[in-house]
Amino acid sequence: MSSLQKRKRKKGTAYVIQFVLQKERRALFLDAKYKFDDALAVQRLVDRYVDALELGAPVDRRAQIAVENSPDLRERFVAAGLIDDGLTLDELFARYCSCRNWKASTRDNVERSFDSLLRVLDGATPIRLVSRDDAQAFVQSLAGFSRATFATRVRIAKSLFKFAVDNEWIARSPFALIVGGSYRNKSREYYVDMATFARMLETLDDEEKALLTLYRVAGLRASEPLILTWRDVDFKKGRLTVYSPKTNATRVVPLFPAVRDALTRIRGSGAMFPPMTRQKVYYTVEKALRRAGLPPYPRLVQNLRSSASVDIYKEFGEVCENAWLGHTLAVAKAHYLHETDEDFNAALRWQKSVAKSVAQTRQKSSKSVKNKKTGSPRQNAGTRVK
Repeated sequence: MSSLQKRKRKKGTAYVIQFVLQKERRALFLDAKYKFDDALAVQRLVDRYVDALELGAPVDRRAQIAVENSPDLRERFVAAGLIDDGLTLDELFARYCSCRNWKASTRDNVERSFDSLLRVLDGATPIRLVSRDDAQAFVQSLAGFSRATFATRVRIAKSLFKFAVDNEWIARSPFALIVGGSYRNKSREYYVDMATFARMLETLDDEEKALLTLYRVAGLRASEPLILTWRDVDFKKGRLTVYSPKTNATRVVPLFPAVRDALTRIRGSGAMFPPMTRQKVYYTVEKALRRAGLPPYPRLVQNLRSSASVDIYKEFGEVCENAWLGHTLAVAKAHYLHETDEDFNAALRWQKSVAKSVAQTRQKSSKSVKNKKTGSPRQNAGTRVK
């Protein structure tokens, strides 16, 4: 337990809170602006901090917030050795990365996001000094990026400071009230219908046709066909085993008739396709569009995959769509599933059929009422009330 002692000063009575931490006597000094009741409240906070530090347990949340909300009091706790004030942005990022096992592409995104943060803040800045204004300045600095990049970098910044809060290095995250935005950009969504896709295939060789069919019909990711081997194809059972570098998982996809036909034409042994870069894959799609006299669309390979996602979802439901494309329903809704022109046309046809059905029902009802009114005299006489 700590002790509270008075000290007479020219400006009034000051207080000293003495305590023992890790077998070392220490003191926290309060000047004359702290009254006796204030000093008692601070003494209770000191006891909570000492108990937590001695036990290696988290500091009581209320005590931590009370100290963090008072810059003067926090400086006194730092001076007394109750708070470690040395954690900087650079150190926080290093600890954050050491706790994760990311793929190379994910780590690259995280590092790019941190570089964007360092354009606003110095890496030597203590994380406790990062304010909401700093967080807002970071968001404003991302104004020139695409919607998806903006959302990714804000999300990573929020996650970084949440990590600091979860470890109780700061009481509150300056990014807590920042809205990250949506990853979905509807202006880049495009449905490649099968008629358009057939035109794209007309001028390609069999190998290129097979590659694009795996994207448009089977819904493979850009990198997935490039590592397929013929051992992954089971023509007898109609199965295609796909390994995804992105998820580090394997899934089984049906050997759709169009996929079977395309692969049969190039059937061989070993690797299914010769080594090629992603740039060559995108060039193949561009070439197919150019030769077919079709305008280019956004996200050349991604929209082939998302078009397959839409078709599979409509025909087989969400369970099969999630399993065959290798993602969750939340991901499918955010990045793949969207309405098509045919959906709108079907809605218009449905509305016309409903209107026609209503008109026919009204017409039948009108005829029925008319027949009742114009019934035979005997029928009419039979309905008279005597």
